[in-house]
Amino acid sequence: MLKRLQRHAAKFHQHANKSRVIRKYAAAAEHFEKAEVRQHTAHVAAWVAYPPEDRIPDVSELRLLAQLVRKLGSGPLPARLRLVLPAAQRSLRSYSSAGNEWEEARSSLQKRLARLRCCAESPPLIEEAPATATASSEKKDASGSVSGPESIFKSMNRWANMRLEEKSKCLEEAAAVVASLDSNTSQTKLSEVVSQAVGALAPPRTACQQAQPMSGAGEVDGCFSAEEVGPSLNLQRRTRKLLLKALRAWQSQGFDPKLIEEELCYLQKLFDGFEAKRGDLPGAASASVWLAIRQVVGELQQIEDDIILEVQTSESTKSILGMERSSKQAVMDKVMVALGGQATLKQLVSYVEQHPQDMEESEVLAKRLRRSGASDFFAIKGKSKDGQAIYGLAESRPRGVEGHIDPNRFAGASAALEGLALVLLYSGHVPVLGRVAELATSSLAGCFRGFSGGFAATGLEKLLKLYEFEGCPFCRNVRETISVLALDVEIYPCPRSTLKAYGVVENSRFREDVAKLGGKQMYPFLVDENTGVHMNESAEINAYLWKTYGSEATEPWTYWLGRKLAFPPLIFFPALCRPSLRHGVLRVPSKSAQEPLELWGCEGSPFVRLVREALCCLELPYVLRNVPHGEVKNRTEFREKYGHLLSSARNAVGAVQMPFLRDPNTGKDILESSEIVEYLYKTYQDQAEPTETWLDFAPPKKAVGPKAD
Repeated sequence: MLKRLQRHAAKFHQHANKSRVIRKYAAAAEHFEKAEVRQHTAHVAAWVAYPPEDRIPDVSELRLLAQLVRKLGSGPLPARLRLVLPAAQRSLRSYSSAGNEWEEARSSLQKRLARLRCCAESPPLIEEAPATATASSEKKDASGSVSGPESIFKSMNRWANMRLEEKSKCLEEAAAVVASLDSNTSQTKLSEVVSQAVGALAPPRTACQQAQPMSGAGEVDGCFSAEEVGPSLNLQRRTRKLLLKALRAWQSQGFDPKLIEEELCYLQKLFDGFEAKRGDLPGAASASVWLAIRQVVGELQQIEDDIILEVQTSESTKSILGMERSSKQAVMDKVMVALGGQATLKQLVSYVEQHPQDMEESEVLAKRLRRSGASDFFAIKGKSKDGQAIYGLAESRPRGVEGHIDPNRFAGASAALEGLALVLLYSGHVPVLGRVAELATSSLAGCFRGFSGGFAATGLEKLLKLYEFEGCPFCRNVRETISVLALDVEIYPCPRSTLKAYGVVENSRFREDVAKLGGKQMYPFLVDENTGVHMNESAEINAYLWKTYGSEATEPWTYWLGRKLAFPPLIFFPALCRPSLRHGVLRVPSKSAQEPLELWGCEGSPFVRLVREALCCLELPYVLRNVPHGEVKNRTEFREKYGHLLSSARNAVGAVQMPFLRDPNTGKDILESSEIVEYLYKTYQDQAEPTETWLDFAPPKKAVGPKAD
């Protein structure tokens, strides 16, 4: 970054007509958006900070830099500005006066730079904070609330001098204020709560870090020596939750975020400091709460930036920059062509940053690339050996297909080992030996299928509908394909109503629908409303799914192995491992669910199979959100929605936990398979289970009655 700024400064100083360049910048500066202002401020500051030896900047250069600094607005500055502006300030101090006009320009620029946090003198420690706050370091709203650095320091001092009981009472009173907010509440009370919570907040710490008293004389370290083991940690948990609620309340009430600007900047400083010293914020203890706080802080800062941009933006801006928003796609297409037609996200961002002369909005485009993962402009073509997505110019193909072999070759085996390890855990609802037998047979059933269905290949916009039942080996073939392609699908379980007759649809919730739509009782039965296809026969369904939704995908090795093992009698072995009629074969009388349930998991997981068996027997329709190994979209969505339910260790490594069941009818969210199964039977079973056994089984040729095929 430093070398790039120095190269830009050298390029300017070597220019034959510097005054022309300055006039061009000055004319365009009035129409710059915020991103362009920050980009060009770094360039002009580099002229002042890194001049040739014995050269003094011209008056026009100083005035241009002052003009750009004035338009920086509020909010955290990018790293390049935090680097070059203090360097420009030091350079200005080293020059001797070159006339009255030059001295006035330098003085004006120095005053503007001194207002920036990165150029200001280091703030005093909390112990040295003045007893009274000056008017220049505080800002008051119309209601008289005080916010700013002095307010934060006072809150820190008050918190540090409180006893444990006083801290607890203080948090209770603040929580009561947030809970009683209404539309008539002024900003005063809420801003005081935010400032108080920020003052009491300890910085993030790593998940594995022991809670120890902090020491040191830094601004951060010196403020939070009160966080110790025991009750203090509980206070910090309450403080984080209070701060999150207060910020969300501020956001929902539509209050002006500029009034808590200092608090927001301080929180952002905590996040940046942790990531600079410790690593990514998801690796922090209580990561889900910290991530939620950072998200709200970012949204509030964005609102503040949007207010400034709304004033500065005009139609003439786009014409001067020579780049309408609609032309960004064309510019990015040129970038892709320059890179040879295919590139990773890192290569795209690097090219855009290194060629600002080829595109006026290079910084904006680079930021958008980082946020979107390049999917706004290009299609995913595959993955490199190190697992990075490779993008290319978009072609017609199913949305979300990733044509690659997942680099994790042993995820299927790891799933089996995970099952063997977790069977030793005691469950409070199922006896230990019974739990071991359940998981052992469920895992064994997966072994005979090579744990097929554990890897991802694609996504889908409109949900498929699959009528099937868990005990059918041909239904399992289709579920494996759907799981491999990472398709979300609506499952309509169709267990048998009785073993005594074949094709009976009485008392069944969905078997009669299959008879009407397909003309016969044959499972699995697929309905694709995207194409209008209705079809039976597992082989034909699999061929259709791969052709329609996986034409550019590569089969994972576990799926390939599962296909090789799909021959008699081996295809029936998984069913023999789970021979009970309660394992997804025979219907259990139950209450209907008003809305379909939602199950997150994948076909290869033995724990998910236990939940599917219960859903099947109870005939509960559900949406299956497949999250096999290597799938990105659903796993990211799961962590965003339900990451707060996971352990810190899982959040630290970005893992998910399955199965996960969400019941919109009762509002229940449950993670453990044994708890899910118990909940389903307790909530939905309304009559005794049938007493039939396999001895009552009647082959198709013995089918009788008007409802039999």
